[in-house]
Amino acid sequence: MIAYIREQGAKISREGRRLIVTTADMKRTIFVEQLEQLLIFGNVQLTPPALLFLLREDVDTVFLRADGRYTGRDRCAGNMQ
Repeated sequence: MIAYIREQGAKISREGRRLIVTTADMKRTIFVEQLEQLLIFGNVQLTPPALLFLLREDVDTVFLRADGRYTGRDRCAGNMQ
């Protein structure tokens, strides 16, 4: 599964083996076992525990500007201990 987080001001946090995406009016759960790629658009907060979890689980995480222009990518979990 590929997840797109586009809601500006959203927050991604970790809860056990899940990622919780919180926005002003909604809360969504993403199960990392089903996640192969996470695309984050613009002003989205990613907590340090969530980022470390994505790295350890080898989830390709792509950072984009709000308009979709590529900013960077983090896929180096194989090097983490």
